[in-house]
Amino acid sequence: MQGNYIKLDKVYVAESLFEGDYNTTSDIFDSILYSRDKPNWFEISDFSIEDRKDLQGFFSKIKEEIKTTNKFPIVHLELHGHRNENSVILRNGDEVDWDYLIQQFEDINYISDLNLVVFLGACFCINILKAIIPSNKAPFYGLLAPNYEVRYQELTTAYKTFYESLFHWFIFN
Repeated sequence: MQGNYIKLDKVYVAESLFEGDYNTTSDIFDSILYSRDKPNWFEISDFSIEDRKDLQGFFSKIKEEIKTTNKFPIVHLELHGHRNENSVILRNGDEVDWDYLIQQFEDINYISDLNLVVFLGACFCINILKAIIPSNKAPFYGLLAPNYEVRYQELTTAYKTFYESLFHWFIFN
């Protein structure tokens, strides 16, 4: 990364919500795709995650795409945070601990020249910061995550504000 700005040009949205949950990813798409400030070259991809295998495939696809297209990503995950505050829960009930997510984020951040921004749309996910080892690679440039049990209305309001602000104020080139 050169200078004092970050380059972002694609958001990868993955959801792993339970049946019957409000589908917040549709609000994310509305916030991004229909934003009046969205640059026409800014891309969005969506994924549905059922289990750990799907999650691994999601991260592998991002890594491969960054290597071949030189995209600078936002990784936006919609799932459930665990009350133990040490993991997230996928749709099928699989728990994914912070160490696994941090390793994936470290890899993506390195490939993207330290430009990764992560949005964790799940309760208590700010606690991922407690699992970061300062002597390791940086897992992301920026993180947006709640520190409490959050309702979907709060998340959708935050998404809209975040993406509108991003499109309006950030330098993308």
